[in-house]
Amino acid sequence: MISRNFKIYELDSFLKRFGNVFSQKGYEILKKQKMTEKNFPEIVVLTLSKDKKIFRVSLVLDKNGITITAVGIKDKNLKKEITDLLEFLQ
Repeated sequence: MISRNFKIYELDSFLKRFGNVFSQKGYEILKKQKMTEKNFPEIVVLTLSKDKKIFRVSLVLDKNGITITAVGIKDKNLKKEITDLLEFLQ
């Protein structure tokens, strides 16, 4: 599991930046779903793909900022690349 917290409170602008950084590295956003939950102001789930590998990333905005979580990525190289891209977004 990959998890990072960002002290950013503007989800829309962060999503644009996230999309730009990931698309430059060959990732494609297949689907974007906005979800609601009573304890969180905003939740967005992105379905991404790269090299025929599909995975999901969730972005949750709450009082602590934006938390990104990616679960179930088994490919070590892909996991490292995603971790590095998230560090770049800091």
